[in-house]
Amino acid sequence: MAINRISGNILQDDLVRGDNLAFQGNLVYINVTDTRVGINTAFTTHTLTVQGDTNITGNLYAGAIDIDNATANSLAVGNIALGNALTGGNLVINSLVVNTTAQLANITALGNIALTPSAGNLVLFDTTSGMVLPTGNTLQRPSPAPTASFRYNSETQRLEYYDGSAWQNISTAQITNQTLNGDGSSLNYSLDKAATTTSVLIALNGVLQIPTLAYTVTGNVLTFTEAPQSTDVIDVRFL
Repeated sequence: MAINRISGNILQDDLVRGDNLAFQGNLVYINVTDTRVGINTAFTTHTLTVQGDTNITGNLYAGAIDIDNATANSLAVGNIALGNALTGGNLVINSLVVNTTAQLANITALGNIALTPSAGNLVLFDTTSGMVLPTGNTLQRPSPAPTASFRYNSETQRLEYYDGSAWQNISTAQITNQTLNGDGSSLNYSLDKAATTTSVLIALNGVLQIPTLAYTVTGNVLTFTEAPQSTDVIDVRFL
């Protein structure tokens, strides 16, 4: 709807206006037709549409933020409390300056979330608690994956990375062992720590046993297919 030239009172007694209204060009644009307000723009896509940077000196509370394309900087002097930040594409943060606290419940993205600090700067996780890596079994590995991708394999119980062609294990622990004695009847033996069939080596009297065929390991339990004799020394090597 076009903006009419104003003569007389701008608003009626009950502050109702029938036509769109602009101040100082599009510095403030009131879209009466769609009940929207624009700042520096007449193209109003939401209840409040701002063209340019937004500087918030107080608190910003939002139940959900839907980001289609974020290109400008966001400067917050107060707190930012977000329930969920939802984006259907990439969420690219080139410069996010928060002088107090940014509290994010969940950021759910159907695409990538890219944090791109300027040259020489780092992405920092300033916490004393920890950071949880992506976790899943071997079948859940992304393939192919970007080179240098990291994850925790819940099946092998190892950290692993993608070298550009295959997933490789990261071994940070020393090999430890446990010695057990057979009793001639028991198939199950308790281990000092949780393991898997492929993360241990089992030897009877110095002779290596074949995984799955001679034994299996689930959690803290070592199970033989045949009971070791009372004279057998069971050597368990945790890899």
